[in-house]
Amino acid sequence: MTPPALRSSVLVSLSAVLLLLALGGCGGGSGGTSSCGLCGGGGGNPTSITITFSGTAPTAIATQIGAGSFAGASLASGKLTVSVPSGTTNYAVAYACPPVQLPAPLNQQYSVHIWEAAISDGTAFSQTCANSNASASNATLTGTVDATAISGTNSVNLLAFNSTTAATGAVSSNSGSFSFAAPAGADRVEALAYDSNFHLLAAKDLGSQSAPGVVNSGSPITFASADQVSAQPVTYSGVPSGFVQPNTYASILLGTSAAGSLSSGNISQYPALPAGALENGDTYSLISIASATGSPSRSVSVLQTFTTAQPVSVTFPAPFTPVVPTPAAWPTFSIQYSGFSTGSIFDAALYLWNPSPTNSFEVSVTSTAAHQGTTTTVAIPDLSSFAGFPSAPASGSSVSWSTAVVQSSYPPGLATPLNATLTQVVGGGTYTVP
Repeated sequence: MTPPALRSSVLVSLSAVLLLLALGGCGGGSGGTSSCGLCGGGGGNPTSITITFSGTAPTAIATQIGAGSFAGASLASGKLTVSVPSGTTNYAVAYACPPVQLPAPLNQQYSVHIWEAAISDGTAFSQTCANSNASASNATLTGTVDATAISGTNSVNLLAFNSTTAATGAVSSNSGSFSFAAPAGADRVEALAYDSNFHLLAAKDLGSQSAPGVVNSGSPITFASADQVSAQPVTYSGVPSGFVQPNTYASILLGTSAAGSLSSGNISQYPALPAGALENGDTYSLISIASATGSPSRSVSVLQTFTTAQPVSVTFPAPFTPVVPTPAAWPTFSIQYSGFSTGSIFDAALYLWNPSPTNSFEVSVTSTAAHQGTTTTVAIPDLSSFAGFPSAPASGSSVSWSTAVVQSSYPPGLATPLNATLTQVVGGGTYTVP
């Protein structure tokens, strides 16, 4: 069994655990007051909103102005321009992403994201689709590793990546040879040594390597004591009553397209990489989650990112009790929570179903506080009349749903920056479509 390695051009959406990490909101939030201020109303020119899409391009786009109907739209040079007329405050952008390959028994996951905002949130945003791994790897990297000097090593992971794509290979012991498909061209290669519980023990940065080719010019990748990690403490406070002990998922985000697992579980420390294993732009990411038993499900979580290893203190927010939606093919969710009062705040909903045993669909809606104003509902829109968007789940389908309220340290509609914090409360469940 090889250690986990994440592959993404953005902090990717751990949709079953965290709802839309890459998105943010602004203003007073659910249950609070709108930060819209003087937005909307009056004469003047339209407000032009520019949304830049990175990574894989969406397969379909639709926009909504104010309370109007959605209309089809398209990109120009990777950008979408939304013109909001004077006197109108809100708008929404919906986009469908290409399918992402999943491990068996599922084959593909299709996703649709709806971003709801107000002109007071700003005029420039970024959105992304997760890269499909269908063509991610097309060159072979080979080599050997020797981690016998690192006591407890059970396996070694190899990450090869460029600015947009990543791939992984592994040696299932403390030494041996490897061969795996990697992005063609100049790849940065990182070697990570793990124990039997997938906790990182040591790391080596091999720098730029040519793919196809032999890593390290054919010499073994040999780990030494200088490659060992050091421990940084993790402490927790504010775990809600009745919630189980929190789990933390620690990873190192390498550049913009790859990540390696550091450790996970109810940990009291995480491994910090030696300086020689890091490059400018590498970022630590810790996601701490505490969950309650029972139905509907409830969890609280805190995401923290930082460029320099440091002690981590996790303070959980008060939980909220989700409102179970009325079953429908396209449901409306009631989201009410007053536990956040500062930072960027937004409401979100996630809706998932399996139209076949091997495929899954998810639709997510993210709505900023300025867009919500005093509204406490989020609706999953019916976009099935537009080519590229999914049809409604059939009657009798079992669907999973989640709602969340999120507070972040960064502005809305942007990829998670360095040295950021994102805190959220989540609830969810399942129902059968009538």
